[in-house]
Amino acid sequence: MPEQVTLSCVSCDTSFEPGPNGGFCPNCDTPHPDYTGGGADEAEDGDEEAEATGVEFDEAEDVDDADESQVDDSGGDGADDEDGPDGSDEKEAVDETEPDAVDEGGETDETDEGADEVEAEADEGADADGGIDTEDEPADDGDTTESCHSCGAAVDPDMAFCPDCGAKLEEDDEPTLDACPSCDYEIDDETYCPSCGLHLDPIRDGEVFPPADDATDVPETVTIAVNGEEYTFEDGDTFGRQEGEWLEDLVEASGGRDEVTYVSSDHLEFTVEDDGIYVVDVSTNGTKHNGTVIDGESARLEDGDTLELADRAKIEVRL
Repeated sequence: MPEQVTLSCVSCDTSFEPGPNGGFCPNCDTPHPDYTGGGADEAEDGDEEAEATGVEFDEAEDVDDADESQVDDSGGDGADDEDGPDGSDEKEAVDETEPDAVDEGGETDETDEGADEVEAEADEGADADGGIDTEDEPADDGDTTESCHSCGAAVDPDMAFCPDCGAKLEEDDEPTLDACPSCDYEIDDETYCPSCGLHLDPIRDGEVFPPADDATDVPETVTIAVNGEEYTFEDGDTFGRQEGEWLEDLVEASGGRDEVTYVSSDHLEFTVEDDGIYVVDVSTNGTKHNGTVIDGESARLEDGDTLELADRAKIEVRL
């Protein structure tokens, strides 16, 4: 007996003999691409099987007719053939339900159109009643915050000082100050001019810096308060850990005899210029003028300024 040939459907993986069904899957009617229509060997095998089982050749022709009917069914003409496979009846049932689906879609479209008309009428009524176009109104995004110009933290526009770094928050109309009006030194956001020590915040607040001709008379001496006691110095005088009437007060202000050793014997030098009195740091461990380091530099003094020597002793300037 010849070897039986079986194929596997490329769609549903059903194994089947290609001869009886003309190469079509008996489960889903999918034609197999490897089926060549049957050769002489397959025909001989079919004849031998027919003789062995007593099946007449006419029945094989009937099977071929059924195969042609299945081919017609796969092309779409088998819907009217009552003898076709069950798949034809299912397709006919599906075709009968398709118009209903289209009708339902049409009803949905009509419903959507009706909803659009209702919305359009509602919009026209709102425009007629209030005359307000809500689409043009900007959305209120709630709280508005700004950034601190010093540290970048988010701050409320109504705040006067940054809650994180304490910097004074600039107002939108606050004038920009790029150079010191006294010495033309380039500045950014410093409170005091690094070159001449001019207090810059009053100028930013709108106070007019007086011209040189109208400037008040420059004092010839400067007074400093050490540990609550006042001492006066003139142009060229120095101050520090040296034998003087202020030494004991300097020791107390520094925190003791061990701490005062960080203060240089000649720590500060005072100079009188045409535009004011300046202090020059001539120390080893540095000086801060109103919190700003002026190591080896000078700063113009104003009444109420503070000087910190070697991060120990704090003294107050009085003019």
